[in-house]
Amino acid sequence: MWGVALAEIILSLRAEWFTNQAFYVHDMTLKVLSWGAFATAALLAFVPPARVAVERCFAAVDALSPRLRVFWLASATLALFAQTSFIKYCQYRGFQLPMDTAATANIAYNFLHHGTFESSIFGLPSYYAVHFMPVIALFAPLLLFCNSALTLLFAQQALVASMPAALFLMVRGAGGSALAAAAAFWLGWTNSFFQDLTSTSIALQVALPAFFLWGMHLLESRRIWAGVTALVLMTLCIEQAPFTLFGLGLYLLFRPGRRLPALALCLGSALLFGAEMKFILAHPEAPLFRDWSMFAHLGPDPASALRSALTHPWNFALKLLWPPAKLEPLWRMFYTTAFLGLLAPTRLLPWAVNYLPNFLSAPGSFYNLVILHYPAYVMGPLWWASAHGAARAAGFMQERRWSGFLLAAALLVSGFSLRGSTRILLPERSEQSFKDGPSVVAHVPPAAAVWISEFLSPALSARSFIKVLPLRGEDPSFAMNLFVPDYILLSKGFITLGDPTFRMRMAAFIRQEGYKKVVEAPSIYLLRHPRAPLAPPGGRPPAATLPQPQKGVDFAVQVTQSK
Repeated sequence: MWGVALAEIILSLRAEWFTNQAFYVHDMTLKVLSWGAFATAALLAFVPPARVAVERCFAAVDALSPRLRVFWLASATLALFAQTSFIKYCQYRGFQLPMDTAATANIAYNFLHHGTFESSIFGLPSYYAVHFMPVIALFAPLLLFCNSALTLLFAQQALVASMPAALFLMVRGAGGSALAAAAAFWLGWTNSFFQDLTSTSIALQVALPAFFLWGMHLLESRRIWAGVTALVLMTLCIEQAPFTLFGLGLYLLFRPGRRLPALALCLGSALLFGAEMKFILAHPEAPLFRDWSMFAHLGPDPASALRSALTHPWNFALKLLWPPAKLEPLWRMFYTTAFLGLLAPTRLLPWAVNYLPNFLSAPGSFYNLVILHYPAYVMGPLWWASAHGAARAAGFMQERRWSGFLLAAALLVSGFSLRGSTRILLPERSEQSFKDGPSVVAHVPPAAAVWISEFLSPALSARSFIKVLPLRGEDPSFAMNLFVPDYILLSKGFITLGDPTFRMRMAAFIRQEGYKKVVEAPSIYLLRHPRAPLAPPGGRPPAATLPQPQKGVDFAVQVTQSK
């Protein structure tokens, strides 16, 4: 794995525009790994001596000391972290991350410096109006080491990169051989949903599956308090975490002598979810972020959807199952895990409970497709069931001396999974921003209040006051608690492609406040308020409203001539 990581990094850095080069290198890496997996699977399936040699090799691994096995697993995990973190850095350095990253860093900064969950990007006094996500407070101190969103990106990546290692240890803990555990690790690393998580913005619900997998591994290895701690951390990630606990309660109902703890867990998780939602809805801004549109095909509101399900069950079922493409994510979840979860069916209950909202949502939505950060809701429980399924498959095959076929099957599945994986980086994207961005961003003081184009925003997000300029019309969250910024960073694409009405209002605002252009790069303008800084250290900038469009005020002219 170190070979893959170092090859990607070295080959990418050979080019000056390395973030673009990294796309082609990573794309080629996935293709080579895919064809290599197919070829190795065929070799193991049809050449018995090769299969015997691999089985003997892994038998030797089983004979290694525990410390040496931990060393090799840690080394493989570190290589995976290096590879995925480099790609993540290329996203950041190539200005390819949308504003979710900036929003998370902004909240973390405000918690660290002011003790609040204020989100200036969304105009919210508390981000709890959107999500129950206290885990941001745990990540916030990392900004003390380096006040950059990149620090949080690396921390998120470390958790994601640890997931295949947890899968490996769970298979071993369930009685699987080193070969079965290695097959599970490989399936995890090459899983297309795992590739989605490595490519997403900072969205700290991505920590859900990592905390769940490590929590279950620790519980199953009798390290109770450590396991409970990991599951508690999981509940701090997002308000959907109690769904996983409820599913665990359902699973425990099938375990002898666990009926009372199972019922207690189900009840406790339901009460926890209710309390979290009540806490969210107590914020006045919460209704603005409660979006039923993804479920509108089931009915105009939750009550209507429930009524439809009870009175017209067949029509309701047709809505759920049609079009057939809606079932594609379900198929992809199972085939990318080699259907191993089906060998541990009761352990799939936590996955089923978590997947139900995705399945009910509108066809074609990100939530229904389970892409971007949405795999985080279902991957942990699915991988847990798959780990136990892999251990059962290994026991069955070992008795018949077929262990090599298990690895061959994992390689075959991974080949297809790699071919369908997200390509993460965007090719031929923003070469000029890559060149101009760092020098322009360096002109903005660390505590300055800013308005900024979306894909530039992660570079300046670790501050109290930042607004992301909407490209497609005026966003209500932009107007909420709007402030007069010290600096405005505009990509030239925003000047030409932004919503015409909003651009006219921006032009009137720039003229009204007297902003002056202080930097003009080929792809970016930087404007400064004549009285900046507008707030004392630690203070709030003055409130602002965008004026109505004014005749004869052209946005491009206003920006380019504001000297």
